[in-house]
Amino acid sequence: MAERKQPDRDLLRNGIHVQAGKLLVGATIVAIAATGALIIGSITVMTDASPPPGPNGVPPPPKIELIGTLTVLTGLFVLSWLAVVIMLCRDEILRRIGGMGIDSAETEQALGSLFDEMRRRTAEDRRADLAALEERIADLTGEYGEQRETDGYINGMRIAAAAAEDRGAQVRSIRRAIPNQ
Repeated sequence: MAERKQPDRDLLRNGIHVQAGKLLVGATIVAIAATGALIIGSITVMTDASPPPGPNGVPPPPKIELIGTLTVLTGLFVLSWLAVVIMLCRDEILRRIGGMGIDSAETEQALGSLFDEMRRRTAEDRRADLAALEERIADLTGEYGEQRETDGYINGMRIAAAAAEDRGAQVRSIRRAIPNQ
């Protein structure tokens, strides 16, 4: 039976440890500012006094500028908090990779061999695809030639039959017989 990995005891004992890098701190500040701007913008849009109804009792349309501003603020809010989540994930992945104790020279060599293998397989796949494509093009070209030849023969027979019916004569051969001397 495979051995199960024990949970990280330090994580359980000390809680979640977040190593705040410059990028994470900056993204968090932008996200908090975007949240504040969204709150203020939505309050402004909701409390905006709309003009009185028109002559037919129909209310006027909402101001496009306010709706556009609210849309932009919402997009900024979502993107900034998404950036914070991505930075947290990135930092956690880097922390775990750093904790593995892998030598960078070994890692580079292993990655280099993996990339070489990937390039080799990709080149083989391209060669196989190219050969299949060449074969398919050759087949299609042959089929097209045969179809054109058949269409030409049938069209010639139709023309000859129509001409024969019009003249009441038989179809003449294109090649003339050499007179006997």
